[in-house]
Amino acid sequence: MNSTAFPHLSQPISLGRLRLNNRLFVAPMVHNLATESGDVTERLIDVYRKKGRGGWALVMVEATHVSQEYSQFNRMLGIYSDRQIAGLTELAEAIQEGGARAGIQIMHPGGLAPVMWNQQQPVAPSRMEMAGVETRALSISEIERIIDDFARAALRARMAGFDMVQIHGAHGFLIHQFLSPFCNKRDDQYGEPQAFALEIIRRVREAVGPRFPVTMRISGEEYMGEGDADLAHMKRLAPLLVEAGLDCLDVSAGSTGGSVDWIQQPIYFPRGCIVHLAEAIKGVVNVPVVTAGRINDPKLADNIVSRGKADIVSIGRGALADPDFARKCLEGRKKEIRRCTACALGCLRVGMTGTLCTLNYEVGRWRSEYEIVHAARSKKIMVIGGGVGGMEVSRVATLRGHHVLLYEKGEALGGRVRSMASAIPRVQTSDLRLCVGWLKRQMENLEIPVMLGTEVTPSLVEKERPDIVVLATGSVIRLPEIPGVHQENVMTIDDYLIDGKETGERVVIIGGQHGSEVALSLARRGKRVTIMEERGAIALAPYLLARRGALLRYISEAGIEVLTRTGLKEIDQEGVIVVDGEGNERSIEADSVLFALDRSPDDALEEMLKDRVKEIHKVGDCHRPLHTLHAFHSANRIARLI
Repeated sequence: MNSTAFPHLSQPISLGRLRLNNRLFVAPMVHNLATESGDVTERLIDVYRKKGRGGWALVMVEATHVSQEYSQFNRMLGIYSDRQIAGLTELAEAIQEGGARAGIQIMHPGGLAPVMWNQQQPVAPSRMEMAGVETRALSISEIERIIDDFARAALRARMAGFDMVQIHGAHGFLIHQFLSPFCNKRDDQYGEPQAFALEIIRRVREAVGPRFPVTMRISGEEYMGEGDADLAHMKRLAPLLVEAGLDCLDVSAGSTGGSVDWIQQPIYFPRGCIVHLAEAIKGVVNVPVVTAGRINDPKLADNIVSRGKADIVSIGRGALADPDFARKCLEGRKKEIRRCTACALGCLRVGMTGTLCTLNYEVGRWRSEYEIVHAARSKKIMVIGGGVGGMEVSRVATLRGHHVLLYEKGEALGGRVRSMASAIPRVQTSDLRLCVGWLKRQMENLEIPVMLGTEVTPSLVEKERPDIVVLATGSVIRLPEIPGVHQENVMTIDDYLIDGKETGERVVIIGGQHGSEVALSLARRGKRVTIMEERGAIALAPYLLARRGALLRYISEAGIEVLTRTGLKEIDQEGVIVVDGEGNERSIEADSVLFALDRSPDDALEEMLKDRVKEIHKVGDCHRPLHTLHAFHSANRIARLI
């Protein structure tokens, strides 16, 4: 270990009597890869075994439900029965065999328990609507039983061989609901916001004994508006929680009940955007404090510890993108880290398919799906297109022993991720470009030949005589046949982002799915912007869903006019004529009309080459324009098959 690379992160620290060899934790993130009854599976063990080998001081296993009746996801890990101890033991050992300590987070979803999974009305401190569902207020006897569930779950964690247990008191789940004045309207002893949490901590401490580390995760700020659990409220409660028997506080933010952006912060949020909450809590307690939140840079993490803002840095999404983040960081190999881009395309799919990661194809998959097997015969592969899909298929195919040649007609690698998605003026998406840098370094390390500024033609393919051609040529935007569409005041999203074409002061954007971020960009530059969209809502493009809530707020704050269920009839020198859903026409003055409509695969070469090459594959947007997860995963999958 190169302890001088990031000297503050490499320092040991103790949580109670547990000695940890550095300041980097894996944050608890639900993978939804257990069985439907909450038991450990091989896929889940595989995920955590990789993290255990990654150089982390501690790997915190995801939120694990303590009461059989209520879970947050359909395949959520459970710790509600003694029969689960055997599987949990295997899980803890898989982490520990790699050198990390193993912790596990225990939780009850309370009012946020989905009816679809639990088939019953969710329970909460008070009767109220949460996530669109009416909750039922818990009785005293039910509260006491749940407290007992937490204590028994903590004891099972110790019996399974975990090194510590974390009580989930954050993110709008049951303990947080009691802590929050926004949710807790009781008039009995549990109307005191700290009462439920304090009793759980005391009972857990009794169950596991004085030497076993117990921590709690809290939201330092709820961000729900007036009457919520704000930072001042949590600063008053934090010392009481510690006094009840905690060895550490893990400070996060937000609530699944209404401020989810602050739990898993979108790419628009600054890196380290909730560190100030941990710093404030650290000032009122005498135990180590953990921070989290959009920390994907070892330099930032080291700076947080060195400046005393927190004692430990917890990384969730970054440990999915690169389970070896900590080891590479502490060994001074920062450039080798596959850093999280905060795209949230795979990790927020947890409730649908189990957690995936855009950049790391292995996450959540069976070993047989992701193992790189050397090809039986090395083939010559011509990859056409140097975007992330083209680079990823080149990387994996080369690792399998194929001879790969990559051709890119432009003068730089990265495709639309480099030239458009990560380069929107005054809209913070630049972290998307991190994957381009990592892929380029992989290409260099593997010595994959790259021909820039080379447009592939059928004659070039015949000259090279490849065994396989992989088309990664991306997508194009096509203008509709509408009167005036070819006037000088008309441009496309590509013209604005790639070519830097300037607009006038009044801009109408045609297409509110792909045009929403561009609209915000132009509005922040002082332009008067109108979005016109045929569908009933905007910002529904697949790559925007994880950050849609924040984007819509920004659009509203910028004063952008949004016209939904509206079609374009004509463009003239004065602007556009649009038609609403009831057939009413309206003229909108505009100096510039910018098209940001759905894209089509740029796959013209497929038809030209089909009689010249035996095997042709398409990846990324050339296959189906979606998002970077599709580009990476379609490319990775094809590279494993050819």
